[in-house]
Amino acid sequence: MTTENISALQALIQRYQADIPGIGEYGGQLEKLLRLEAGKQGVALISLYDQIYPLVERVLWSTENFDELLDLYQSLFREQEALVSAFDPDRNHDFILCIPIADRPEHLRGCLESILQLCHLYAYGGKSRGSFSKVSVIIVEDSKERANVESDIALAEAYTQQGLQVHHYGLQEQYELMLGVPADIRQA
Repeated sequence: MTTENISALQALIQRYQADIPGIGEYGGQLEKLLRLEAGKQGVALISLYDQIYPLVERVLWSTENFDELLDLYQSLFREQEALVSAFDPDRNHDFILCIPIADRPEHLRGCLESILQLCHLYAYGGKSRGSFSKVSVIIVEDSKERANVESDIALAEAYTQQGLQVHHYGLQEQYELMLGVPADIRQA
């Protein structure tokens, strides 16, 4: 592993020793970790990031350097996610976000855009074959207007092409899913 892979972590420790209580202590730990063999080093570094996040979060909202620290904070997550992909790919959970929607295409666009931007900024779960592999979105459609349904379907397709796994369930798909539930359970 090269230090280029952990440049945000190194920059944080160097730049914010005086501003973030306790962060300077991690400089020595980092030097020790970099001397370990690659497999052990990767897993240990993943853990180090987890220890540092709370320290950054305590001062993030109160610092005069908010934008700079936020950029560095997001870079830390992207670095850690690269390490997770390389050394502990089963670490992250799958997230399935459900968006119930009825006649509000612009609200849906805002939700999908926000989720996509967070995936880019934090790289949660990494990418596999062009898609964010650990985050999925399910749109549960209940729109009255056909134009809104069509708009929602188009949004699902557009955001899927941008790397978000988006699945649209219209009324027919929801009905078919419901029929798949045994009758006695549906009755309960």
